[in-house]
Amino acid sequence: MEEKAEAIVISKCMEFRIKPDDGQKILIWKTFGCCRFVWNHLLDERISFEALNKGKLLNTTPAHLKKDNPFLCEVDSMALINTQLNLNQACRKLLPKGKVP
Repeated sequence: MEEKAEAIVISKCMEFRIKPDDGQKILIWKTFGCCRFVWNHLLDERISFEALNKGKLLNTTPAHLKKDNPFLCEVDSMALINTQLNLNQACRKLLPKGKVP
C-alpha cells in the first residue's frame, strides 16, 4: 500500500519601500486622480445607458474620454484600462446576473 505525501505549501512575502522623487510623486498622484475620473465617468455612462436600454450591456473603453479630457494622455493608458476592467468586475460581482448598469 502506497502512502501519499502531504503537499507542503510555502508562502513567501516581500515588502518593498519606494522612494519616488518629486516628479514621480506628481505622476503617481496624477495617475490616481485620472483613474478616479475614469471610474466615475464610465460608471455614470453605464448607469445612463441602463436607464435608456433596459438589460443591455455597455462596455466602453477610456479612449473616448481622452478626446474631451487631454489630461488623461499624461498618465499610463494601462492604468486607465485596468480601471475599466476593475469597474466591469465590480459590476458583475455586485449586481444580479443580467442586470448590469
